[in-house]
Amino acid sequence: MKKELALAITVLAVLTGCGKSLENDVVGKWSYEVSMPIEDQDSNGKIVATCISEYFGNKSVTHDCELKVAVDSKADKLKIEGSGKMRASGEWSVKDKTLYDKTIDAKAEMSEVKINGEAITDKSVIEGMKKAFDDVFLKGETTSSVTRSFDGKTWVFDQEVDKKMITVTATRK
Repeated sequence: MKKELALAITVLAVLTGCGKSLENDVVGKWSYEVSMPIEDQDSNGKIVATCISEYFGNKSVTHDCELKVAVDSKADKLKIEGSGKMRASGEWSVKDKTLYDKTIDAKAEMSEVKINGEAITDKSVIEGMKKAFDDVFLKGETTSSVTRSFDGKTWVFDQEVDKKMITVTATRK
């Protein structure tokens, strides 16, 4: 009887990822990149966020990201480029295979804004770009990451960005 029970526990551990669970094993630092499209009738482009997110055992989370934006404005015939940093903090929870991340605070800093290749120093333009970066992590909003696979070292999940599902691969730092 003991032998059969040990075999059943071993099989169950293998089938469930050797004991790795999102709830328990997500705690720590994760590195990933997300590309978010910018598409409307007047412009197209993307924001690329290269991030390190740290999930803490007390259910708080921080996201530190390097952001780059490139947008072509069709109506104005402008090529807008920018880069900066974003720090967001919030709370996380898990239900089944989904991680929920509620943003409490987010701050962006611009390091560079260019229009048609020329560096811009106009504060109103820089502030507009900062707002676009702030909108990446909407304060008070909750995002959900639906896990495809998780082994404690690599985490593959689907996340909705601008009403489109994207697949993100994060690695433990």
